[in-house]
Parts: sequence; structure tokens; C-alpha cells
Amino acid sequence: RSEETNNQLEQFYQETYRFFQEGQYAEAIARCQSPEVVKSGPSLGAKFALLQAMAIGRTDSIPQFTASLERVSVSFSQEEPGRRAEAWLSYVRTHPEEFSGRNPALLAGGSWLTDFDAIQRRMDERARREAAELARARAEAERASYFKQPLAGEAFTVVIAVQDPSINLNSTRFGLGQLNRRMYGQQNYQHALKTVNNEVQLVSVGSFENLGSAKEYYETLLQHRGAVVQAPENKTEIFYLTNSNFDRLVNAETVREYRYYFRVNFLSGRTAAMQPLENAVADEKLPDTTSLAVETTSPQAPDTALAATEEVPGAVGAPDTTLSAGTPAPTPSNTVEAPVVSSRFSAGTEDSKYLLVVAVNDGDGAMNLNSTRQGIGLFNRGFFSRMNYKHNSKTVNNESQLISVTLFSSREEARDYYEEFMKRREQIVRAPDSITDVFLITRDNFLLLDSQQIVDEYVTYFKINYQRADE
Repeated sequence: RSEETNNQLEQFYQETYRFFQEGQYAEAIARCQSPEVVKSGPSLGAKFALLQAMAIGRTDSIPQFTASLERVSVSFSQEEPGRRAEAWLSYVRTHPEEFSGRNPALLAGGSWLTDFDAIQRRMDERARREAAELARARAEAERASYFKQPLAGEAFTVVIAVQDPSINLNSTRFGLGQLNRRMYGQQNYQHALKTVNNEVQLVSVGSFENLGSAKEYYETLLQHRGAVVQAPENKTEIFYLTNSNFDRLVNAETVREYRYYFRVNFLSGRTAAMQPLENAVADEKLPDTTSLAVETTSPQAPDTALAATEEVPGAVGAPDTTLSAGTPAPTPSNTVEAPVVSSRFSAGTEDSKYLLVVAVNDGDGAMNLNSTRQGIGLFNRGFFSRMNYKHNSKTVNNESQLISVTLFSSREEARDYYEEFMKRREQIVRAPDSITDVFLITRDNFLLLDSQQIVDEYVTYFKINYQRADE
């Protein structure tokens, strides 16, 4: 019975799409709102909802079109049409100049006041340019520095570098000893202190047998930084490196050079971690960020991108999603990444650990957040006393203050905490809403938050990839 109903609805969709192709948009909208469609499952419901949004785009203004796209993206965030709608919506909102004055939002027969082919070329070129810039940065870091990439099986060291030889680091070394005994008792990690060129103090911890163990310790140290590292944050850097590169840290300049090398080669892009995500995007064939052009194909040869990407049996047509006639189909080599996927941040995996972060972008990192930290502590003791959640603070680039609650072993656990937290946000967070964001983040992505700009980027990423997916 269910299969028969789905087949009937699929046929009804094809008929509705023909009305759309023939310009009978009012009829197409009415059919998309029919009771049988409203009661359909998410897969077909998402297709009808996107078709309705496209019909609204052909008959109404930009605000009405974007509102209809938002309804699709929120209601069907787990379906391909929902992700497609979110991509279009993000593009319209970030390129208002491209759509200024449009009424209706989408015009049949070609572009109007906007050269969509030029938009496509600009977006393709920007993607190529960003990839080339990252490659050049890595090449330049390798060329300009005598630091070398890790060899197979090479051991690593984690370093706390303090750019002041006069600071007493005994309390920091004591904190490291406690951390090592409490969390790494079986590994027997040792720490040592040396001053290079009477400029920089290096507290080193090691030795780690591989990159993975060094990275894990580095991340743990960052989470407990406030309790362990007793040195001014604006004078302190934490990183990991091979033992051979550690020997190359001979003065303040080489420490600064390695910090740049570390960010380019270990933090920025994270090639190995990002590659599966990029492949997944290519495999899913998400819509191009500029796939907002009006339909230019004929009824005899409709664009079938939606049907093809959804693999709907028997689907023969869908709203056109290409920039103009003759635009090549996206391939992994020329596809422009959709806004729902960030080139900087990576999706969580089954093994990912999560944090909740309160980010206060006060510009100089000087706002007193003691009452907020106290509120978080009271909240944890009152609602999650058995979990022993801890919170830590850090300032990034003297711009933003981050209070993190750590660590959640799964996305579900983090989401439950986030929902309870947001119900009581006004009682917990004592900072202006206009400069404050609360979000969930994986430990890997948290390590990338080193400026207000990147925090802002992640807030957008979170809203698209987490908030709406969980609604």
C-alpha cells in the first residue's frame, strides 16, 4: 500500500513539474500544497517543497523566494533538496548585489541584470585561487624554513613556548606533572625546561611515539590550559613538533617561524582529515553555490539534477539548477563548494569529542566573565552533577573570550547539554547577546579558533550544519 502511494505521488510530482515547466506556476504551487503531498514522507515532501519554492521564485520577490527556501532548508535539513535550498539561500544572502531589484526573483528565459556565466567564472576562479594560495603557503613555509616534515616513525614533542626568559615557570611545570600523573600515568611522560638564546623558555613534554599521540596530548593540554599553564597568554604558544625540529629551535625567531610552519602544516586545512569530507561532498554532488539561475533548458530536455542526485526511481524532471544553458555539469574538479560545507572546518565522526563554547567577541578580551563562569559551574552542579563536567577559559588573539565546557563523548550527549543550557542562557551568561554566541564544536575544530574572524566563521558553520540539522 505504501509503495503504491509513493508511486502515485511520484507520478503526481512529475505532472506538477510539467505545470512548472509550462509556466503554470499557480497551479504548480497549489498542487505542492495538496493534502496528499503534505502527508507524504520527507523524501518526496522535500522535492515538492523545493519545487514550490522555485515556482514562488518565478512569481514573487526576493524576500518571498528566500522565505520559501528557508522553509525548505529548515523542514528538510536531512534531505538533498533541503541542503540544496540552504546552499541557494546562503548564496542569495551573501551576494545581495547580484539580485538587487529582481521581481520576480527568477526570470524564465535567461538572466536579468546579472551575468550568471560571469558569476560562475568568478566563483570557480576564487575556488582555484584559494586552493592555489594554500598550496603556495605550504610550499613557502617549507622553502623558507629549515623545519622538515615528519619522517615515518619519527617521535614528537609537545612544547609550551614562553616569550619571556624572566617568568618563573615552576607552577607550570608543577601543573604539567599533575596532568601527566592524573591522565597519563602509564605513559610516563617527562617534561623539561630550557631557555634558548636568553629569549624564550621552552617547556617540553615527551617523547610521543607518533603524531597521533602528540596531537591527542596537545588537545588535552589546551583543554586544561587555564589550570596548567601559569604564564601570560599573549606571551605563550603551545605546539607539537618532531624531536629533530625541536633541536632547531635556537632563538625567538626560529620559534616564531615554527609557529607559522605548525599552523600551515598541522592546523590550516588539515589535508588528511579534510580529504574524506571533500570526497563526500563530491560524491553527494551538492548544488553549486551559484546554482540560482533561471531555467534555460527546453521541456524536451529538462535539467534533472535534483532527480539524479536523489536517485528517485522514475524521476524525469526537476527545477533547473544550472546557471545558464551550456553550463557544464559539476565535477569534483570544477565544483564550487556549497556554503553548507566549510573549507576550514570538518564534520564530526563517531569518535569525535565535543565541547560547548560561550564566545564573547568583546574586541579586546577584557570583559569580566567571572559571573558567567560561576553561572556555568552552578548549572553543571545543579543539572549534571554526576557527569563532573569542567569548564575552561581562554582568549584568542586578544579579541574573543571563549569559555568551553568539556568534554562530551558524543554529539547526542553534547546536544542534550546544549538544549538544557540554552533554556537557561539568560540566567547563566552575563554578557550582551549582541556580542555573544553559544555553540557546540568538535575538539578538532575548536583547535582552529585562533581569531575572532574564525570564530565568526564557525558560528555560521554551526548554524548551518548543527542547529538546523537538529531541529
